[in-house]
Amino acid sequence: MMTKNWITLCGFLGIAVGLIAVADSGAQPGGMMQKKEMMMKMMGKGGMMGGKGGMMDCCGMMGGGQKKETDAVHKMTMECCKKDKGELCDMLKSDKAEERFSAAFAIGEKKLPLTAELIGMLNDKSDPVRQAARRSLILTSYHLDAMRKENKKGAVAGYVDYGPRPNVNEANVKISVKNWTTWAKTNDKDLKKLQQRVEPTSTAGEKSKHTKDSLETVQANLKSKKAILIDVREKTEWDAGHLAAARLLPLSQLTEGVSASELAKILSKDQAVYLHCGSGKRVLPAAEILRKAGYTIQPLASGYEALVKAGFEKASK
Repeated sequence: MMTKNWITLCGFLGIAVGLIAVADSGAQPGGMMQKKEMMMKMMGKGGMMGGKGGMMDCCGMMGGGQKKETDAVHKMTMECCKKDKGELCDMLKSDKAEERFSAAFAIGEKKLPLTAELIGMLNDKSDPVRQAARRSLILTSYHLDAMRKENKKGAVAGYVDYGPRPNVNEANVKISVKNWTTWAKTNDKDLKKLQQRVEPTSTAGEKSKHTKDSLETVQANLKSKKAILIDVREKTEWDAGHLAAARLLPLSQLTEGVSASELAKILSKDQAVYLHCGSGKRVLPAAEILRKAGYTIQPLASGYEALVKAGFEKASK
């Protein structure tokens, strides 16, 4: 079981590494002091080694027996940086703190200005998750200011930090949420411009539409073998729970490229192919890829949990 302390450690180490990379890519010469101040501020007044709110104060002394757990969180976080926006938003809803943490962290690394989603995570019951969301919000503010100052010679991008700092009480969390919400509303127009820069064109998946087949029709077609069901979520999500009738074919794998021979082992061009994910978002880009490969694709708007509630049988572990 992964401990809160190790998730926290992973997050705060990532803050230092991530901010150096981001600051180096966006700041003009002369910004080194600001980079240092930015990292110190995000880690707390005590900085890396201690003091109230500092890294060691938040994490405590670490033993060597939990290295595997730490490595697992780090690996998950790095993998999250390869996921698309829909996948990350799905992971923010996970009941596992380490998944929410990794998704919130990756949003900042991918420069996605998902302010509403991140502000919602500031209320998370896990302090490391709150800190990952806070970090990504600060990075968004940094990228926003860099965009505004890009034509001003010698200008160094700034940032804002409305908390919540590590281990604060509920009242301070509420204040932070209020301040970030106000900030997002005030900067709405520029945040939309930033969003357009990150995602300049519509994704291929937006050309697809969800199937109009009712869930009763879907179940009937699966039972009669007229169709098959494909789960395009990631392996970690599949392992946490999946439908008995489904087969796994992650969107990330499709995006990287799957050979025709490999697809033929899983899919049939004589059957319709229903796709499902966690919330109905990832099935759309997956549908485009598989249609181009010659398959009859029917993306479902209902996600995994909704399908279980609708009566689709859950696979036994």
